[in-house]
Amino acid sequence: MLEKPLPVPVFSLKNNEGKMVSIDDFKGKTILLDFWASWCFPCRIANKSLVKLYSKYQNKNFEIVSVSVDEDEKKWHKAIKKDKLTWPQLIDFSTAEESVAYRWQIKAIPINYLINAKGEIIAVNVDSDFIAKYLNQ
Repeated sequence: MLEKPLPVPVFSLKNNEGKMVSIDDFKGKTILLDFWASWCFPCRIANKSLVKLYSKYQNKNFEIVSVSVDEDEKKWHKAIKKDKLTWPQLIDFSTAEESVAYRWQIKAIPINYLINAKGEIIAVNVDSDFIAKYLNQ
């Protein structure tokens, strides 16, 4: 947990259905904001745990929002399907300095942020056990 919650930098990106989605659309829920890519082996392994976590907590005011840093949209769609990712999937095709990953100072993936229902970042790089414990408080 962070010593002091941080505000969430607001952004909007295209989802895997081509619609614009804002992180603010999920305010009021606990959110796991996950940055990943189809070519990232550790990300794909982490997706397996996220699938289990989501199936258990999706109806308990919890949402996962994934942001892909992929450059190949076809590979991104293929990975979503293969990994059975049913939560909101967003992709950022912006140039480096304009990208969400750059603004969030993402240096490596996978990385995630746990955001409380107030819209504050409360933890970084949490695992499924940490999230389950937080949601079961």
